[in-house]
Amino acid sequence: MRQSSLVWEMLLASFITVVGIQPSVSLSQEATPAKPTAEKAPTKRLPAYYKDVVTEAQRENIYKIQEKYNGKISILADEIKTLQAARNAEIEALLSTEQKTKLDAVKAAAAKKRAANAAAARIAAPKVSTPATAVAPVAAPAASAPPAVPSTPVRPATK
Repeated sequence: MRQSSLVWEMLLASFITVVGIQPSVSLSQEATPAKPTAEKAPTKRLPAYYKDVVTEAQRENIYKIQEKYNGKISILADEIKTLQAARNAEIEALLSTEQKTKLDAVKAAAAKKRAANAAAARIAAPKVSTPATAVAPVAAPAASAPPAVPSTPVRPATK
């Protein structure tokens, strides 16, 4: 456990060096994740397709299991975000000033295109809500036709 803590400290130190942030806590101290001030209660959701399969007792047990793992998953997700930021900072540190400028321009163009596509999708999306029970009519099968005959004659294979 101590070895993984040292690895984490080295990664954090590398990130701080690359980004140029002054740490408010010494690296040898154990960092505890800060809790948000207004913590939302997690929504209780069943995994996909479980709704019509499980009993009410099983449903409550599933919620308890999810609650048990949600904190750990949240901490790991925060760690992943931190590691990704460190990785991206190291990668960007390899670029020249000219390359960074070009990268910023490409990112800005992509963001502008995404915004335009999102706006177009909002405009084009119909605002019609269909009831969940509505079923589209199914076309009757066509009368059975004889199998299609190839237009060119098929020659027998030669030996």
